[in-house]
Amino acid sequence: MRLSEIYHGPRDLESIKKFINVIQSMDIEDFISKYGFSDFDALNIFNYDVDALSKKLLFVINSPVDLYDKLCDDSGEQIMKVYHTSPITNSFNILKDGLVPKMLSWGNETNSDYNRQLTKPAIFVKIGFTPEDAYYSEHDDIYEIDIKKLPNKWFIDSYAPDSYLTYEKIPLKAIKLIYKGTGK
Repeated sequence: MRLSEIYHGPRDLESIKKFINVIQSMDIEDFISKYGFSDFDALNIFNYDVDALSKKLLFVINSPVDLYDKLCDDSGEQIMKVYHTSPITNSFNILKDGLVPKMLSWGNETNSDYNRQLTKPAIFVKIGFTPEDAYYSEHDDIYEIDIKKLPNKWFIDSYAPDSYLTYEKIPLKAIKLIYKGTGK
């Protein structure tokens, strides 16, 4: 467990400092029980300087992640697919141009606060997306993205579980329509 996995607030230093102060004011046993940290990791968090830990967490949550290294199943096999949904009205453009970063994107659809903080267009993706997913609406198409075909830099969307974003276009060669939405 890492702090970046439990922090879901704004990506600014003052908000992160408030979060660290709240964490460090908790009873350490309650913290371990609630979040599943080891005793060693919890002690490190509780003994770390608030300013230094806040700056470190800010760096981590704003840094690119390597999805190629991150995605492994229980047997150690790499998972090479992520998923994107889009209303069927976008199908023609996606199947012609690939996925193009937009300001209003999946993060907005899932009420991700990170989407509100974007200063440039992005594409949101999710690991293991299916029509049964809570964020999915049956009127949307589902696209499978083969990340091994991409040089994109990925960033964690800390507001939605297993969600990532990229600021770079995803070409058609890496995209496959796996579910056609109903449009209703």
